[in-house]
Amino acid sequence: MQFKLALQTNAAAHRGASWLGPPLPQYLAGMSYGGLHIGKADLRLTPDEAALASSALEHTATFALAVAVDSAFEKIIPDRFNSSDPAIVVAARIARIIRNAFSHDPFFPTWVCTNPNHLGQFAIPDVISLDTSVMNGKEVDWRHYGGPLALLRFVRHCQGLLAGQSCDG
Repeated sequence: MQFKLALQTNAAAHRGASWLGPPLPQYLAGMSYGGLHIGKADLRLTPDEAALASSALEHTATFALAVAVDSAFEKIIPDRFNSSDPAIVVAARIARIIRNAFSHDPFFPTWVCTNPNHLGQFAIPDVISLDTSVMNGKEVDWRHYGGPLALLRFVRHCQGLLAGQSCDG
């Protein structure tokens, strides 16, 4: 859900960037908590700031998504990389490869494909595809895996794979 919200916020904010048209509406007039108060001026973002912040939100949501999918596989299918189901192995490898890229440097993710088991072509047809033989050491670019829509499809695919599994422990 956070990833979907980030995508929507990013799209709306970029429509409001100074180079794309009218600004993103900003609704908060202020906030108070524990005797502290900030006003509308403290919360206001310029259209360019909103575009930058929404891109950062999408970036961190991508990282959270990658960690969550990898963790779900680890908890539900601890020996996932040795599963007799090749669909589980491929999905678990893709999840781990994406997670690794963000985990080593969340703000400037780089593909880290040095594990021999993470080298090669990993694909789930009509969902997501990674070719790690050409990505190692490169800065992560959404085009390497097919972009945000591929990630949404990947999450749905993984949910389907994991739904039939029992949780160990």
